[in-house]
Amino acid sequence: MPELFVRRDPGSFGFATDLLADLAAHAAEAKTRDIIADWHGKDKNGKDKYRWNTYRAICRRNGSYKEHNWNTLLTLPLEDNMILPWSKCFTGENSALAAILNTFSQRCLDAFSRYGRLVLLNVLALGSEPHEMLKNQLHLAGQAIMLFREQALNEITVKARELNRMITPSIESSMVKVYKGVVKESGRGSFGRSKELMVTHIESNNKT
Repeated sequence: MPELFVRRDPGSFGFATDLLADLAAHAAEAKTRDIIADWHGKDKNGKDKYRWNTYRAICRRNGSYKEHNWNTLLTLPLEDNMILPWSKCFTGENSALAAILNTFSQRCLDAFSRYGRLVLLNVLALGSEPHEMLKNQLHLAGQAIMLFREQALNEITVKARELNRMITPSIESSMVKVYKGVVKESGRGSFGRSKELMVTHIESNNKT
């Protein structure tokens, strides 16, 4: 997986997240290159979009300076290819996971209800008190089955929020080395060398 998009807390999400993150990261590579190319492009007047002093100031502050936030820009390709599909598949009442959990929970409840009715018939001969006690217990057990669905959806929603919060810091961490490298550049041709450092860093991380 490209280093720019490596998860910083391995094992916290499981196989599904690993697979989705891997696919999303590779899909985001081309868009990441486009973002870097835009940083190094020209404005409508044919001048550098970022002057050397602004470029260096952004790097000196690890990608965030005034209205410029390069780390946030670098999250956009990953969000398009990972966060949105994640939400569609895993979060909310209309997600694919919700539909699966609905079906699973209802089938469990139906099977449990059939079992409960059979048990109640057999217990009825023991008298009304044991019958009522067991009936109440079976009712509570049925509620627990449906509660499982809610708990599962809530846990996935929490994980999705964690995923959102970790992306930008993760990208900033992966960019610190090149930001520092740019700041160290000085003298004639330093702007050109800084751009080369940035491109090389992005390309090398995309290949890891």
